[in-house]
Amino acid sequence: MRALGRELLRDVGRAERLEWWQADGRGGWAASGVLGLNARRQHGLLVVATPAGRLNLLARLEERLEFAGGETVELATARYAGAVHPRGFERAEAFALDPLPCLVHETARGRLGRTVARLHDTDAVVVQHEWDGEPAQLVVRPLLAYRGVDELQRERDDLRRDVAPDGDAVACVPLAGWPPLVMRLPGGRWQGEGWWYRHCEYALDREQGLEGHEDLWSPGEFRVALRPGQAAALLAAAGAVPAADPRALLLAEKARQRALSAGVGGLEGELRRAADAFFVRDAERGPVLAAGYPGPVERARGAAIALPGLCLAIGRVEQARDVLHSLVNRLRLGRLASGDEGGGAAAGDAQAALWFVIAVHRLREADPAAARDRGLEAAVDAVVDAWLGGGAAGLRVRSDGLVEVAADAADADDARPGCPVELQALWHNALLIAAGLSRSRGDGGRAGGLAHAAARCRESVQRVFWCDRRGHLADAVSAEGAPDFTLRAAQLHALGLPHVLLPRDAALRALAAVETGLLTPHGLRSEAGGPAEPWWAGLWADARVRLLGEAGKAAVHAWLDGLEPHLGEGVLGQVAERFDGAPPHAPRGAGAAAASVGELLRALRRVGRAPRAGR
Repeated sequence: MRALGRELLRDVGRAERLEWWQADGRGGWAASGVLGLNARRQHGLLVVATPAGRLNLLARLEERLEFAGGETVELATARYAGAVHPRGFERAEAFALDPLPCLVHETARGRLGRTVARLHDTDAVVVQHEWDGEPAQLVVRPLLAYRGVDELQRERDDLRRDVAPDGDAVACVPLAGWPPLVMRLPGGRWQGEGWWYRHCEYALDREQGLEGHEDLWSPGEFRVALRPGQAAALLAAAGAVPAADPRALLLAEKARQRALSAGVGGLEGELRRAADAFFVRDAERGPVLAAGYPGPVERARGAAIALPGLCLAIGRVEQARDVLHSLVNRLRLGRLASGDEGGGAAAGDAQAALWFVIAVHRLREADPAAARDRGLEAAVDAVVDAWLGGGAAGLRVRSDGLVEVAADAADADDARPGCPVELQALWHNALLIAAGLSRSRGDGGRAGGLAHAAARCRESVQRVFWCDRRGHLADAVSAEGAPDFTLRAAQLHALGLPHVLLPRDAALRALAAVETGLLTPHGLRSEAGGPAEPWWAGLWADARVRLLGEAGKAAVHAWLDGLEPHLGEGVLGQVAERFDGAPPHAPRGAGAAAASVGELLRALRRVGRAPRAGR
């Protein structure tokens, strides 16, 4: 559980940097700040995935309490250009993520708790208000965005303002061809006076140099009477509203999330719940792993890296197999596409294809039944054969066994041109994994040839990349043979993947160099002075345990214990894509990153229980 007190919540500048994020398993979500104050355009209570992309329908709610005698208490917090109004944060008393986000406001006449549940595998959200105080009227006003999740809305004349009340429910379709928004508040009544809320401001967008203002439409408001101990639950859905009691739906979602970490506490329990957010069943692509929030639905490399931790480390073997088979459909010419790329010869990510091979290997280790999966085995062979045969566009395997990236093929995915160290390590592992598969089916000739190619690659790396004076590997070697000995975390691939490229003494020296120069409390810097990335902890833990045994486990445990408090930064209960390399290590990039969560989970499972003192 993540809990916040009134001192932090009433400091709006600090509180608006803390977010919560609930995914629906379809590619949509509910997300906001802990005060209900949206700080980025991707925040919204009802973001749904459609064939046209993710749509932000219901941005937020504004609530107020009305008492006998005419007293009105505003509970919402909203930011506009140069002003915060209303100022509900001044009454914020507590916030907890347990596992649903719950914000409590304290007034002179009682306390109101507000809990949000984004219903799993359903385009619906429940917002429940629990009252402990004098009789009151709760007024709930929905604010609609009706736009693409990465866009901004502007006041427009073509927006449909009519609504269709039906008892305690109301339906509206602000834009033709868009999903209708249907809302129901049992026991409540609708009043249909609508207006625009202009120049709503998103502080985190503005901080990143993005346009951070938009207009939101509110078609009216619900009113419902509250008595002591009573709860009022608003259900909002894209399309038909589920017939069940909204309060029962909320309780069911809370139980589902708690079951994700049943019997497991601490960091692992939180990471297990965090992992669930990345499992998405896409209508067109099938089962995929979301790369992060906010961010694209999927990135092939991130999915392949995250899969062993998100799936295998917590026993979701069938989901791992399903995701890998969905990735098989996007393998072409030794590259792995994310599913939204063109079909040219160089489409896709070359490194992602090798990470796919690693993921298949880890699946076979975790599940003996995977050894009979000929479809995955054939996919591994296809990747290796494409690289050996020169079919992987922009890449070539040289006569010395190293893989070289052509200068005109290098990009953000394939990193530097020439021979980057991580590509050599991934290729070396792919060859040996494919050799093992060939050997298991009795093809000794092919197995021997692949093992020989791996040995040639390993010998060349040790000869060309290693610097005994520096005690670590080169980060890359140019096409002309010039090594770049900048210390970077990429050499962890050579130490932490299943098949190590260095002899033990050299590997120990390289590990020490990386730890001394790049290890931080939040992850490892890709290079000195750069941001810290938590996902590197998986390879680092593998290398440490392999080389140092129980002492290595103890060090990894101590580091993970130190990381746990940082799940209370940025997106609560999640792990960011990266953090600033220097204190205070502010989170950056996607606030919830699949690779970060997956590799931390895998590191936890790698070290097992903490070793006893003195061992």
